[in-house]
Amino acid sequence: MRVLIIEQESDGGHYLNSVQHLVQAFAPLGCEIVVAVPNTVPESAQFKIYLAPHQSRFRLEFIPSRDETMSRWRMILTQARDFRALIGRVKPDAVYVPTLAGYFSTRDGIAQSLAWWLALRARLSRLHCETLLLGFPPAYGIGVGRSPFITKMAIRTIPFDVVHYIDPVVFDWVLNKVSGNAGRKARFIADPVEPVSLPTRSKARAMLRLPEDKKLIMSIGLQERRKGADYLIRACACWQPAEPASIVLAGKLSPEIRQMVTNEYQHVVGEGRLIVLDQYLSKEDFCACFAAGDLIATPYRPQPHPSHIALHAATAGKMVLAANSGWLAYMVPKFSLGRLCDPQHPEGFAEALDLALHEAEAYKLSAAATRLVEFHRSENFVLEWRRELSRIMGKLEGASPPDWNWVLNG
Repeated sequence: MRVLIIEQESDGGHYLNSVQHLVQAFAPLGCEIVVAVPNTVPESAQFKIYLAPHQSRFRLEFIPSRDETMSRWRMILTQARDFRALIGRVKPDAVYVPTLAGYFSTRDGIAQSLAWWLALRARLSRLHCETLLLGFPPAYGIGVGRSPFITKMAIRTIPFDVVHYIDPVVFDWVLNKVSGNAGRKARFIADPVEPVSLPTRSKARAMLRLPEDKKLIMSIGLQERRKGADYLIRACACWQPAEPASIVLAGKLSPEIRQMVTNEYQHVVGEGRLIVLDQYLSKEDFCACFAAGDLIATPYRPQPHPSHIALHAATAGKMVLAANSGWLAYMVPKFSLGRLCDPQHPEGFAEALDLALHEAEAYKLSAAATRLVEFHRSENFVLEWRRELSRIMGKLEGASPPDWNWVLNG
């Protein structure tokens, strides 16, 4: 059995971590594994962290990166041609696409699905195909100008045998608003969160060269507008902490955020209220950020997909101060993960910083949040991706991971 894993969304975030988990899922079945990524990826930090340690378990193939300057129709045809050529070279028995990203949130969302339909239509009878749909704004009422009929038809025609979801809001929307064949294909699975081995607070702060004598509010990961880094900086500028405290931007700064810090808000850095760690975070640095922080900030702009940082915060037992929109607005109160705020208003956001810091002193995970952490273990993500291929190969799996009903009701 030869499986082909294709990941185009590999230039940031934790996309290659999902590929790593798929390799771990299929290797025990004795499959020949082929991983296809854009040819610039092997030089990236993400590849070296997530895939290089497992490279003996798979063969590497390459696929062109998407050209965002193309017209939509040309992009569709080009992608379909590239996918067909890749499948023709590899001749897989099963195809896995761990990130069907940006669906309806960018201009190429529908293009991806149509490109895959054109690529797979002649092979659907003999290829087993699975994907994970990441990001679906209509389920949150975001960007609903498109016809509901077209939206539902696009979901129904996704050309994969199994479509995985990691967002309960989107999964529920598909089951109840789309249903039919789309509902039968749908599987709700874990958003893989690695077990966190936290250093002590003092050791973590020493590793990251952070002050020992202050409370720290951590913004972790890529610092960009999408994650509300600009909201956090503006709130910091009008924030007068009730006790010694700082906001830490921990992760690579986007050009726009770097310009803000350098040109407009350098005085906030000089005063010590804002600390900037403009670097790609290693696994050790990433864990140290959660150990070092008293509060984790996720003031994201409205977005229709889960916050991996908020889930990691729960795993680390840390409270979040989150935006009152999208996935965060649903999950944070439901599982008592922290406090919601409106990050678009700097003064109100600054007040929320002090309130949340005070609450974080006594924060404890709820029973529901503890079940949420258990559900989202990376082992459960691996088991769900392997489930259908194990059945096809006649290899019995052990006990099933906990389901979402258990998370909600215990």
